[in-house]
Amino acid sequence: MASEGLRVYVGAGQDAPDWTSRGWLCNDLPEAAAIYGSIGLIGPCWVLSVPDGSVSEIMARGVLEHLTYHEVTWAFAEWRRALAPGGHVDVEVPDVIEYLREYERITREGTPCPKEWSDCYPGEPEDHVVCSGADRWLRRAICGWQRYPGDEHRSAWTEPLFRHYLGKYLSPAFEVRRMAISFDEDDPGARVRHLWARARREAS
Repeated sequence: MASEGLRVYVGAGQDAPDWTSRGWLCNDLPEAAAIYGSIGLIGPCWVLSVPDGSVSEIMARGVLEHLTYHEVTWAFAEWRRALAPGGHVDVEVPDVIEYLREYERITREGTPCPKEWSDCYPGEPEDHVVCSGADRWLRRAICGWQRYPGDEHRSAWTEPLFRHYLGKYLSPAFEVRRMAISFDEDDPGARVRHLWARARREAS
């Protein structure tokens, strides 16, 4: 196990005030820091201003899909540099296959869609007349909501692809599970389950 070091939440966004109060050092881009505050590490998640081996935990939820695959390799290399021996990264991504399967089920069974699946939220593309219900839900899941810069998805993930990037660029010591869209507690009844991984920097 890593000795008690920094705990870093990358891409914290609106979660930053809550997690800062729990003792985490939060990271996000300057535009997010200007809105939410409590961001101690300002900049992209592949440039963390922390000493080598000073971090015991890194958490990244809802982040990787907003990066290109090149940026993911940079981020993983930076997180590996920052981690202390025995430290770990918890990272979660939406599984595009799970979303496609759920979309197929919804449309096949004619499942009623919640109203918010058809609503157009501030900043979203105003095309809900022709893209609503399950179609809008799927587009948001795969391409992002696109309400503001950075709210779009720039990569899509399947389990083999996720495992490849974890093992090649972060650590060979990792486990992958399927869980609900939460790091706080798994929800067995969740409609779509994401890919969750914990990768450790092996102790030297």
